[in-house]
Amino acid sequence: MLTKSRLHVPPGGLLLPGHGLLVDWSPPRPGILGVDRDGRPIREIAGGAWTASGLYLLNWIDILDATQLAIDTSLTTHKWAMYNNTETPNFSSETAYSVTNEVTGTNYTAGGKDLTGLAPTTTESPAGTLMYDMGDISWASSTITAYGAKLYADVLAGNNLICALNFGGAYTSTNGTFTIQFNALGVFYLDLTP
Repeated sequence: MLTKSRLHVPPGGLLLPGHGLLVDWSPPRPGILGVDRDGRPIREIAGGAWTASGLYLLNWIDILDATQLAIDTSLTTHKWAMYNNTETPNFSSETAYSVTNEVTGTNYTAGGKDLTGLAPTTTESPAGTLMYDMGDISWASSTITAYGAKLYADVLAGNNLICALNFGGAYTSTNGTFTIQFNALGVFYLDLTP
């Protein structure tokens, strides 16, 4: 006779060596989807399609295979473009920047803003981890509402996407400075020696 069994997953998750962190995705309360690997709540984005941050798979494959897509992560010509809540990033099939669903507003230009003065770097930090980082980016005296942003290689003919950041909800500036402040672990990092 088969019986149902349940696995209790503590609030911070259950570490499965070699597989990662198992978290309980049953919503603990309305508007909360679950918890991230640090035990912080993952909030539902009301009415929005942004669900995650990530890297654009097809472009990263082309960087690493014989195509040798020339995305130089040290360039300051890459751009951050911000998007509204109707954008749905598709990390498996999307490859190029698009103006569709890009935000509009005072002191925001379609196509986004380049990385001038942000000193983008790719380093080993911490040990065994590849980290891509840069200074925080700002739009001064702006009136913008955005749910996420995409970084793309503006100098390449294909305007190839590099990564996207989900803000976790709507953020607004009203005749003020809209700033994307990057995590201490960078824009993204890859643990190459798990």
